[in-house]
Amino acid sequence: MAEANQLPVENGVERGLLPESVRNSDGATEPFEPERITRTLFAATLRIGSPDPFLARELTESVLHFLSIDREGTTTTGQEIAEIAEKIVRELGHPALARAYRERSVPGRPVREPQHKKSWPNWLQTQKPASRIRQEAASETLSAFSLAEVYPADLVSAHREGLLSIGGLASPMELAGICAHLPFDGLQESLRENCNLASQFIAVDGPEYELAALPGEPDEIANKYLQSLGFAAESLDVQVIINLNIGSPPAHMAEGVGPLFESKVHDATGRRGMMARALAFHDSLANIRIRWHVSELSESAPRPGVPVVLDRPRSPIHLGSGLDRQTPATLVCVGVNLTRLAEMLGGPPVSSELFFMKLASLTRFAKTAGHAKQDFLRKHGRPELREAFLLDRARLVLIPDGLEEVATMTELPPAEFVREIPRAMKLAAEQDRPRMLPVRIELSE
Repeated sequence: MAEANQLPVENGVERGLLPESVRNSDGATEPFEPERITRTLFAATLRIGSPDPFLARELTESVLHFLSIDREGTTTTGQEIAEIAEKIVRELGHPALARAYRERSVPGRPVREPQHKKSWPNWLQTQKPASRIRQEAASETLSAFSLAEVYPADLVSAHREGLLSIGGLASPMELAGICAHLPFDGLQESLRENCNLASQFIAVDGPEYELAALPGEPDEIANKYLQSLGFAAESLDVQVIINLNIGSPPAHMAEGVGPLFESKVHDATGRRGMMARALAFHDSLANIRIRWHVSELSESAPRPGVPVVLDRPRSPIHLGSGLDRQTPATLVCVGVNLTRLAEMLGGPPVSSELFFMKLASLTRFAKTAGHAKQDFLRKHGRPELREAFLLDRARLVLIPDGLEEVATMTELPPAEFVREIPRAMKLAAEQDRPRMLPVRIELSE
């Protein structure tokens, strides 16, 4: 009998091998969702007093493997899934969990953990400004709402244990980030409108292209633009990422390129370059972050301290976490705690083969946070999120946390091991079936 830490988890199951739909007892059918198995298994771990979201996910992957082998046709039934799941869970060494799964009262419904009220919350400190107290109180309330209503209990448990870190909990109704056009005239109103769609960061693509066409000294225009933008960003509590020195104009400018619109993109190496440098030299506001793009590694920023972004030929231009010119929105950012995963495997030394197998499973588990957020916004999000398929095009960002800490924990050379972690996560996310979601693996900056 296999031990719990030696489950035969496959590196994903091909979509064609899994059921497409589930027939209920009343004859109605609904799409097959593997996450429902995970949530039911997690609810069973709660009932036996040993909540373990990652174990529930790993057992699900084993169930999916055997479900793809044992079934026939594109439609399965809830009874078939339950029988296979109970059998696999028992044979993998969890008889108590198998019994709890069999005796579940409502199949597929996640069990929510009880919420406990705090009599004196941390944010209630009289020495803080009243505006800050209101902001922190709202943040705590909205975060509690996200953990109760947006994300299922298995993900909430993993988040509270520190295995995963779900970002943007205080913004259940918004995306994490978005690319936006913030013009000089009407800048604050434009930023406010975009914050109704994304609450954590707003990326601005090449503002110097448009600002260069305005009359006046570049330094004066840049100062006014950033001061106005900084004031609005601070009041809205959002980070603005300004991308400068990109070799081609942003989409809203490129559309107008031609004889009648030459003034929009004129003087690429003259006034536009002066405007970009003026904006870079005024980077002194807390909620504004400047990024300087280069096409060669030998190039540098106009002043020390400004992050440099390398634009590679035939690759998307990276504008912020999860954002580029082809992907205008970031759905949610989820941290994957590599150190915690290594601890669960017994700590160093850890077999690299076992680590990568578990990492693949954890990556697919983290991906379900994107599914949950997307589902919630489809039902309850603002109508503007569905315009131009913004929500459907939004990307999930997974961030491997603790690379330095786990670098020396396996038999592989540290540099090779660390280099393979993002690749393994990318492969696991891309192979995840049956539901597809744009995913990017990004290292924390």
